Amino acid sequence: MPTQHFALVLPSRQAPFALGVREINEPGPGEILVRVKATALNPSDAKVQKRGIYVSKYPAVLGSDGAGVVERVGEGVTRFDPGDDVFFHGAYDDNDLSTFQQYCIAVVDFAAKIPDSLSYEQAATLPLGLGTAAIGMYGRANGIGLMPPWKHGGVGKYRNMPILIFGGSGSVGNYVIQLAKMSGFSPIITTAALKHTEYLKGLGATHVIDRYLSFSGLKHAVARITSAPINVIYDTVSIRESQEGAWALLGPQGRLVLTLPSVIDRHPSDRREIVLSNGNPHLEENWETGRQLWLHLGQWLEKCDIRPNRVEVISGGLKGIGPGLEKFDGGQIDGVKMVARPQETESGQVLVKIHTAGLNPVDYKIQQTGAMVEKFPAVLGVDMAGVVEDVGEGVQDYVKGNKVYVQFYLGFGVRFNRIYQLGAGLTPPWVEGGRNKYAGKSILIMGGSSSVGSYVIQLAKLSGFSHIITTANPAHQDGLKLLGATEVIDRHLSGEKFTAALQKITQQPIKIAYDAIALPETQKAAMSALAQGGKLVMTLQPVVKEEEGKGRSVTATFGHPYAEPNKIMCSESWKVLGKWLQDGLIKPNNFEVLPNGLFGIPGGLQRMKDGKVSGKKLVVHPQETA
Repeated sequence: MPTQHFALVLPSRQAPFALGVREINEPGPGEILVRVKATALNPSDAKVQKRGIYVSKYPAVLGSDGAGVVERVGEGVTRFDPGDDVFFHGAYDDNDLSTFQQYCIAVVDFAAKIPDSLSYEQAATLPLGLGTAAIGMYGRANGIGLMPPWKHGGVGKYRNMPILIFGGSGSVGNYVIQLAKMSGFSPIITTAALKHTEYLKGLGATHVIDRYLSFSGLKHAVARITSAPINVIYDTVSIRESQEGAWALLGPQGRLVLTLPSVIDRHPSDRREIVLSNGNPHLEENWETGRQLWLHLGQWLEKCDIRPNRVEVISGGLKGIGPGLEKFDGGQIDGVKMVARPQETESGQVLVKIHTAGLNPVDYKIQQTGAMVEKFPAVLGVDMAGVVEDVGEGVQDYVKGNKVYVQFYLGFGVRFNRIYQLGAGLTPPWVEGGRNKYAGKSILIMGGSSSVGSYVIQLAKLSGFSHIITTANPAHQDGLKLLGATEVIDRHLSGEKFTAALQKITQQPIKIAYDAIALPETQKAAMSALAQGGKLVMTLQPVVKEEEGKGRSVTATFGHPYAEPNKIMCSESWKVLGKWLQDGLIKPNNFEVLPNGLFGIPGGLQRMKDGKVSGKKLVVHPQETA
């Protein structure tokens, strides 16, 4: 694990956000260290930056909604273990507890495990929105003190009592609707844009009134729904118009919850109650309400009593948060919660003078078919090595003059999900427990002498596969065995001869096959070799189909680290690649240098297209271009 990480920092009051670097701290008693995979944006974050409120210490890290993976646990923590997927409520004014960063500390009283049914992004929409809703309804210091549904008799307690919610399509409004349903309120009336009617009724609203109606129109709409006095109103909008409208509609024994300070001109003799909700469970007066909420939240999510907000993922990792917060001022957010992925934060750029560039089959396929590239004129090529000429903002790991290599084509590198599994469902060797995890198992690699194939062999060796079987020209047998192949089958064998050769090597079922050639005939041969439940990974689009009856699956891989599904996985692999090369665990391809610099590329690509390149990678020296 790194010792430092990126954080979005507010350097001083009302200053622009800046990307900074912070130390990763250890969790204390009752705390966990979390690698933040998702953090939600809230209007309060925008208000801190624009108005300088809520925060007293600078530089400050904002963000209160987080979800991610537990890295370490503090003393006395028994509910969580490293590797658990969790979501949690962060806090302002303690930068270690804030969520606009790649790692943060979470208090276990306000954390829960993520159910399998939710993504990190969905889970990150819950903490502040739900906390504000729950504390406003059930808290005693910052709420109206209703009996909560986690207490005996609390579920259905307010049956046949009406409730009015201003702003049901917002994050807090969504959760007030759902809590009102658990508490038994009926009817549950909310204001919102009518396009959200079906969704809000799915959450529990019984009636949705057009948010754009005048007060007179709103009053008549409510009167048509119920004649009973409305003694509970939750105004999640809390602008002047909504507050005044809510106050005018509130019954004689009524209690009004606001999310912004009151602007209501209240007569001294009026005994109706106004409460400003503060959804921060870290406040002493909110702690017990927050703790009880989080103790029960997991089971509510499992039973779908509570559903997360709808999500809009913003791009750019932490760098996307500033532009995202601007959308609150512009009124561009309606019915969704914005969520950022801190681990996708770009770490900066370097300017490289390219000394060597590698050629790949994908280069001539782009030229031939026009696939993958949308804008022309286009410059191709993804593999290179050279010298750093200059470094961009925020770059700390490189200086001018460093020799670097870029874009390692990772054989297993495809899709990443929450539990560090790839397209073939394998645990990678850089993850704890990944080295030698597959001891005693067999893998089949079609095209082991290709660039990708040679790396698949080496990764399979690191992963511990006992039988690493590859097809190749027999001339490459010795070299491939040095890389880690245990058996090499003549690539020219097909049909029954291929099957017979494979059966001579092992009678063990083959559950993983990687086709680095991915021609129709190699795909079919690999699929025929797979046992029931096996998985086939290939480098081109499949021509073979998944066989549901036999449970055999097919995945096409795309090893580009800038592709959104690959970013995190490739970033993790690059952190260990240098040491692997230094230790000889990964060896680069054999290569042939083409003459004439860049002018040598077309001829080299033609050779690859004609099948005249075997067991080596073609490279050029761009600086030698005449």
